[in-house]
Amino acid sequence: PIILIAFFGVFLGYFYTAPPIRLVARKGLGELSIFFAFGPLMTVGAGLVLFNNNLFDSDYFYNLILLGIPIGLLTTNILLINEFPDMESDMKTGKNHLVTVLGKKNSRYLYLTIFSLVCLFTLLLSFKITMFFLIPLIFSLFYGFGICRHLFKFYNQRSLVKANWGTIKLQGIYCSLIILSLFLSHYL
Repeated sequence: PIILIAFFGVFLGYFYTAPPIRLVARKGLGELSIFFAFGPLMTVGAGLVLFNNNLFDSDYFYNLILLGIPIGLLTTNILLINEFPDMESDMKTGKNHLVTVLGKKNSRYLYLTIFSLVCLFTLLLSFKITMFFLIPLIFSLFYGFGICRHLFKFYNQRSLVKANWGTIKLQGIYCSLIILSLFLSHYL
């Protein structure tokens, strides 16, 4: 199974920009490939290595998929918000990602929807795996909605860069808090 997961990861990574598939130019397939590669594929792959390939005999497999969803969504939002400043030049080069298809103004709502799904799945994880996942949820709610507010106000201005950096920080801190939550649930 790990070879299959590695194959899909390499496939998505390579054909994200490589012809003839060039996922980045396929109206949302680039964002979808980033979600899978940096979310569920990554967590399930790590689980296979950590649990000695016995993953499919247990509930761990489904928990790892669920755990990968908000992580993949946050990574997708990093990609999405970084597409805003490049929209015009990307359109000229045939990169038909979601911001070029929807436009900057509408893409703000996509960012907010993805972020809301992160919060919803984290809440689900807190009930299914450990209540300690409320820690990254609470952090995300406070920090993430500040980023959303900034994005909605400055989506077409140079000061959007603050929201770009904030999205990267949100993903990094969220993942660190997920690790801390798993550690706390195991040892407390």
